[in-house]
Amino acid sequence: MRLSRRLAAGVAMVFVLAIPAIAMGSNSSPTAANATMSARASAPDRAYSKAVGSLESAAPAVLAPSPTTSIDGVEVSPSLQSDGTQLDATGTLVDATIAKAPKDGFSVGAGGDGITIRPLGVDGTASEARIVNGDSAFYADTDPGADSVIRPTPDGIETFTQIRNASAPENYEWMLNLDSGEQFQLTPDGGANVVDASGAEVLKVDPPSAVDANGAPVPVSFTIAGSVLTLHVAHQRPSVAYPVIVDPHWGWVHVHRSWSYTQARSIGRALRDGGLGGSAIASLIGLAGGPVAAVVVGIIYSVGAVWVGNRILDANADSNGRGVNFDAGLRCVDIPYFPDPCVDALWIKPR
Repeated sequence: MRLSRRLAAGVAMVFVLAIPAIAMGSNSSPTAANATMSARASAPDRAYSKAVGSLESAAPAVLAPSPTTSIDGVEVSPSLQSDGTQLDATGTLVDATIAKAPKDGFSVGAGGDGITIRPLGVDGTASEARIVNGDSAFYADTDPGADSVIRPTPDGIETFTQIRNASAPENYEWMLNLDSGEQFQLTPDGGANVVDASGAEVLKVDPPSAVDANGAPVPVSFTIAGSVLTLHVAHQRPSVAYPVIVDPHWGWVHVHRSWSYTQARSIGRALRDGGLGGSAIASLIGLAGGPVAAVVVGIIYSVGAVWVGNRILDANADSNGRGVNFDAGLRCVDIPYFPDPCVDALWIKPR
């Protein structure tokens, strides 16, 4: 379960708009008028502070600052920086942005080739995102009786829903913008993924988890209709103690390449015959550098460039002249409690 990642105290800032009172025969004093306006202006801040406080009390780990760690020699320390109408993830292995407007969701994907995921049915009273503890975008009242947190991870985005009471919905929907040829599907482990036209995995959604205020699991599952993922949380039952915290994780650091028979033969031989440095391998695979390239090169080094080259040549020989699909990536799990939280993954198969 990923819920044990987060902790922080949210600090709400209260902005009071002071407008000078103009005496036009009114009996209201300037002090009374300003006091009324101050109370009105601080109402959203009080609601926000209450929502953050509820989450902080029930599941303090959810808003915890992300730890700095090293993955395949690349230092990662996820955080958020404000940039106009969005929040940009920094210190990660994959590009990600989070919208300040709650209905606009987030985008995740390596090399700028991302997928945008938007929540559906967001309540009109939902607050704009505020950054808590440097790396959590907190939205109050995204649904009746519920709040949302979106935050970057080394390999993607993690979303949390805080269900504060039984009036909150049991279904939460997310819509994905898919490219032509991409398919969104459930996976045998209870999660979901997006695959491209070649069958390569583009985005992985981990199986969701939900716990109540007593730490008891709450039944939760996914269904998919087209490009819409529905998160079902069966919380409206007498045994549930509120709030309930729900989280799926969305992410996949990977590089997918499709090579013709001639390209695969050339790349396979170059790797097999050895002597290549990291930058040469990155260039050979078609990567311009950066953290994703470093991870892919690290994966190739970890299993051996000669071995990778031979596997490419073997797959190419089995392809009936069609060439090779090559995928290299990283799957990350609960960061704080594992000394090596991410697993290298490599697929080499005929086209």
